[in-house]
Amino acid sequence: MLRDLIRLAGKRKAKLISSCFLSIISSGLSVIPFLLIYQLLLLLFSSNTNQENTWFLVALLPFVYTIMYIVLIYAYDLSHRAAYEILYDVRIELGQRMTKLPLGYFNEKNTGETETIMNENVERLEFFLAHHLPETITTIFVPGFLAALLFALDWWMAMASTSLIIIALVIILLNARKWQGMVDKFLTAQSRVNSTIVEYTQGIAAIKAFNQTAESFGKYRKNMAMWRNTLVKWSKETALPFTLYQAFITSPLVVIIPVGVWLYRHETLTLEMFLLFLLVGPIFGNLFMRIYQFLRYWLEEKECMDRVNKLRYAKVLPDYEEGRSPSRFDITFRDVSFSYDGDEKNVLHGINFHVPQGTMCALVGPSGTGKTTIARLVPRFWDVKNGEILIGECNIKDFPLERLLSCISLVFQEIYLFNDTILKNIRLGKPEATEEEVKAAACAARCDEFIEKLPDGYNTLVGERGLGLSAGEKQRICIARALLKDAPIVILDEATAFIDPENEKLIQEAVNNLVKDRTVLVIAHMLSTITNVDQILVVEKGRIVERGKHKELVKEGGLFSRMWEAHISALGWGIRS
Repeated sequence: MLRDLIRLAGKRKAKLISSCFLSIISSGLSVIPFLLIYQLLLLLFSSNTNQENTWFLVALLPFVYTIMYIVLIYAYDLSHRAAYEILYDVRIELGQRMTKLPLGYFNEKNTGETETIMNENVERLEFFLAHHLPETITTIFVPGFLAALLFALDWWMAMASTSLIIIALVIILLNARKWQGMVDKFLTAQSRVNSTIVEYTQGIAAIKAFNQTAESFGKYRKNMAMWRNTLVKWSKETALPFTLYQAFITSPLVVIIPVGVWLYRHETLTLEMFLLFLLVGPIFGNLFMRIYQFLRYWLEEKECMDRVNKLRYAKVLPDYEEGRSPSRFDITFRDVSFSYDGDEKNVLHGINFHVPQGTMCALVGPSGTGKTTIARLVPRFWDVKNGEILIGECNIKDFPLERLLSCISLVFQEIYLFNDTILKNIRLGKPEATEEEVKAAACAARCDEFIEKLPDGYNTLVGERGLGLSAGEKQRICIARALLKDAPIVILDEATAFIDPENEKLIQEAVNNLVKDRTVLVIAHMLSTITNVDQILVVEKGRIVERGKHKELVKEGGLFSRMWEAHISALGWGIRS
C-alpha cells in the first residue's frame, strides 16, 4: 500500500516525507519528558538536592511539550495539504480514466460501486495520508524510543513493563488474518448499499405508484440487512480479541509491582527507579491502545486502495496520439462479430453492410437482437472481437479516440441532462461555442419555443437528470447538442421515442435538421418514421437477415413485412369499454 501511495503522491511526495520526518522528531521529543522525570527523581532522592537544577528541569518540561506540539502541528499541516492535493489528483485521474474505458466496464460495474470507489474509497485514502500516516509513525516511534530508554535504565523492569504488551500484540496479530476477509465483505456490502440507495431514489416514483415501502422493497431490505449483518458479525468476531488486548496493555502494573518489590527487597533496584517504572509503565501500555485501531484502519484503507487501483488500472481502449484521418465518412462493417467482456457467446455474428456518405441507414428488428450494440460499436464504445469497422477507408481502431468521437454525433434513447443550465447542457456538444451558436442550434432543434417561456431562459437550471423538463423537451435539447457539434456522422438511437401529438412535428423537424447532408445510422422502433430512408437493415439474433428499401422489404413477406403489419395494426389500437 505504501508503494501505491508513494506513486500516487507524485509532486506531493516531498510534503509527505517532510510530514513523516517531523512526526519522527515529535516522537523523539515526546520521550524527553520521561528523561526529565527520571532526573527529577534522582535529584529529589539525592541527599544534596540542588534547588536550582530542580526548578530548571520543572521549567524545561512545558518548553519541551510546546516544541513537540509545534512540530506535530507542522507535520499535520503538511500531511493534510498533501492529502487533499493527492485526492484531487486521484479523482481527476479517475474521471479521465473513465472516459477511456469501454462502455462494457460500466455495464458490469453498477453506478453505486463506481460512486463508492470515487467518493468513499478515495476519501479513506485522505484519512490515511492526513491522519493515520503521521499518527502511525508516532505510535511506532514513541513506544520504540521509550522501550529503548526503559531497557537502558533497567533490563528486568523493562521486561516486566513490556511482557503483557507483547502477549497483547501476539493476540491481535493472530486474529488480524481473519479481518482481511471481513474488511472485503464490509466494503462490498457498503458498495451494494450505495447502489441500492441510488436505485431506490431514482425509482421512488414507481415504488410509490405500486405502494411499496423501504421495508417491502426486497432489494433495498436485503442489501441493508447484509450490511447490518456484516457489521454485527465483525463486532462479534473482534469483541473477545479486542477485550483481551485492552486488558493486557492496560495492566502492566500487575507485573511491574511484584517484580519491582522483589528486586527492591534484594537491593538490585533503587527506590527512584522503582517509582519511575510505576509512573512510566502504565503510560507505556496506553501508547499501544491506538495500534488495534490503526491495524483495522490499515486493512480497510489497503482494501480501498486496491479498489481504487482496479479503476485506475482498468483496461482502456488502445489509443494513439497520431493516427489516420478519413477523406470520406462512409460507414462499413466487414464480417464483424462481437461478444461482451467475459462472455464467450457472441451477440453479433458476421455483420456486413455499407452506409455511403450522406445517406441514411435504419436498423430495425425485435428487442435484444443487437441493434444498439451495432450502433455503439461505431464510436468504439467497445472493440470488435472479429472483423473490422471502417469510416471512409480507415479502420476506426487507427483513429485517435478524440478524433473519432469528434466526427460522430450521438442521440441516445436514454436522455441524460446534467444539473446545470440549458445553455451549458447544449454547449456540451461544442464547449467553445458562443452563446449565439448555442441559440442557433437550439432554434434548429425547435427548443427556442419552450426555452423562451422558462423564467431564466437559457440560464434556467434543468434540475438533476433534467427533471424540470418534459421528455420531449429533453430530447430536443439532446438534438440541439448534436446539431451544435456539427459532426459528419450522426447515430440516432430511437431519437423519436418520446413523440407525442403536441411535439411530434417539432421533434421530426429537429431530427430532419440534424441528419441533413450527413451519414446517418438510426435505430427505429416506429417503422413509420423510416419509410423514406436509403436502406433498412433487419437484425435478428445478432445477424442481418434482410436488407433493402421500405417497399421492397414489405413485398418480400419476411420479418420486416410482419413487423410492418404489426405496426399498422398498433396504430389503430385503443382502449375499449
